Amino acid sequence: MTLTLNRAEKKNALSIALRDELSDALEDLGGDEAVKAVVITGAGDIFSAGFDLAVMSDVRVAADTARFSHPEIEFGDVVYGPLHDIVGGGLARELCFTGRVVEAPEAKALGLVSSVVPVAELAGEVKRFTDLIGRAPRDVLLRTKAKAIRRAAVVRDKTLDL
Repeated sequence: MTLTLNRAEKKNALSIALRDELSDALEDLGGDEAVKAVVITGAGDIFSAGFDLAVMSDVRVAADTARFSHPEIEFGDVVYGPLHDIVGGGLARELCFTGRVVEAPEAKALGLVSSVVPVAELAGEVKRFTDLIGRAPRDVLLRTKAKAIRRAAVVRDKTLDL
């Protein structure tokens, strides 16, 4: 199943309305016994402005043209916890406090993304990952996801507030 952030004129940045729509869609899909993986993508050629959705996703696949940063440091709060879990405290603090841009190859080297491929190969690479995930029984995936959420101590209403 694929969900597309359709707010290209705003670089697919999460508004309160888009955040709520995404949350509702994910909740609905969570109850669908046929769904084992959900792909979130962005309309146009930008996934989503800001870093939060990229780092809060379980598996991240990027085009070789992708760039990552925390520009919101100049005007608002940054979601820190998930980034800390991925890259460690020192680097997470540097990226959050500076808002510096990380190009796709560096993102792969830092472990921010699982894979970097040319734009033309992105759909195939995403399918490769969803096929791998889809081999597992759904109940095992759900238990594993629950463990990941508990480990990260993610509280949805606190983590996603804008």
